[in-house]
Amino acid sequence: MADTVRGSQFEETGWITASYVVAETQPSDERDELLRRADQAPQRAKSTGGDRVETV
Repeated sequence: MADTVRGSQFEETGWITASYVVAETQPSDERDELLRRADQAPQRAKSTGGDRVETV
């Protein structure tokens, strides 16, 4: 998906970037912990340059 977006030019906006989050549950995860990690990931991706896949 990320490569498709990177390689696409859109009529009204031109080239865009996007960051994606992939969250994997751990056996010890509580629901709130997983959501906390997933919520923090987009900011981490943005602070490291964006246009990337961030895993948690």
